[in-house]
Amino acid sequence: MRIAVVLPERDEARTAALAEEHAVFGVVAGYHEPLTSMNAAIYAALATTAVRVVVRVLLGSEHPVTIAEEIAVFDNICGGRTIVLADAGALTDGDASAEIEILQSSLSARPVRLEGKWFPPSDDPALSVLAVTPQPAQVTVPVWLTGAAAAVAAAVGAPALASQRSSHPGGRVQPALMEACGDPAADRDEAIAWEQWGASHLVVQPAQGADLSESLSAISSVIAPEVAMPYFPRVMTDVPPPAEWPGAGAAR
Repeated sequence: MRIAVVLPERDEARTAALAEEHAVFGVVAGYHEPLTSMNAAIYAALATTAVRVVVRVLLGSEHPVTIAEEIAVFDNICGGRTIVLADAGALTDGDASAEIEILQSSLSARPVRLEGKWFPPSDDPALSVLAVTPQPAQVTVPVWLTGAAAAVAAAVGAPALASQRSSHPGGRVQPALMEACGDPAADRDEAIAWEQWGASHLVVQPAQGADLSESLSAISSVIAPEVAMPYFPRVMTDVPPPAEWPGAGAAR
């Protein structure tokens, strides 16, 4: 299971770099403020080189092709590290399904045939097809669903971010959200439960008011060895750190 961490707002550059130092799989930018999440994601991407950047987008706020163009530009900026977390907001299930399908098609690096209420009718063949430019750096940009969009996950063939364990996902890509409580042992047990349920990715929301550095230390030293390295001996995470060597750090 791969682990991502939700970044605090307005401090994405510093905290994303700190998360990368702890070797997490990804960071989630703008989770609580989707209208400004793209700016947050840019800060996170420019401060890192390896972690995946999950950017939350609010469907219905702009034309879905415009949203796809912004994501494509961002995917080139960050070198193909984008994961889209799409929220349907106040859209109906039908409109959400249609917008997600347009978003997925637009990010596929293939021409999109224009139809439906988002496109004016035209008899000109040249105006009935468009292609998003620039093309994303990735061949396929992963799209996860959250909020009201989760209701149409099966219809559009995209995984929904699970917050409660219900039926087993059956081996599919299945991201999950875990709200940490701040107790490393309890958070480890909760992460293990998600891994046993079948989650492929675990997005960790640090406990409210928790120091992110301490939360990341708990993730990298206590949680990750259990769920990302399943044969890692637990005794190595349960024992206290060794005492400082006598004279270490003394002036020479």
